[in-house]
Amino acid sequence: VENGSIPDLKGMTAEQAEKSLKDAGYTPQYAGNEASDADKDTVCKQSPDAGTQADKGTTVKYWISTGPEDIEVPNVVGSDQASAKSTLEKAGFTVNVSTGDYSDKYAEGQVMSQNPNGGKLAKGETVTITVSKGEDPATLTADRVRELMTEQDAAPRKTTRRRTKAAK
Repeated sequence: VENGSIPDLKGMTAEQAEKSLKDAGYTPQYAGNEASDADKDTVCKQSPDAGTQADKGTTVKYWISTGPEDIEVPNVVGSDQASAKSTLEKAGFTVNVSTGDYSDKYAEGQVMSQNPNGGKLAKGETVTITVSKGEDPATLTADRVRELMTEQDAAPRKTTRRRTKAAK
């Protein structure tokens, strides 16, 4: 019995894998579908591995990719831009940031909407977050301005006092 090296099937379609194995003297066997980072409808796994020495006629199993597994999209509405971007990137998504309008509901720099908002996406897909410009200065009422100034006045401040040594 002749011995040979098992061909690498990764990235091939089922038809290409079957032909490659038959041409090399092996028996192809489709073993199922599997979610993977390999392109959809291409070989993502094989057994025995590529490069393995095996007798001609050996059965080589291969699996076809259904594409990357879909991941739950985290809801980042209300988060600040930096943490929203970080959360989405850690989950495996690409983030597109767009500047939204003025909002009295979302402070400046807060995410006011996202697309898609929930659901599942494939790893690497893009989630667009829209960031608030804060309150519209043109529509601020005198009362709201006073309220904002009072909030600012109420904020703790760092004060530095000079200590003078009492003369003896």
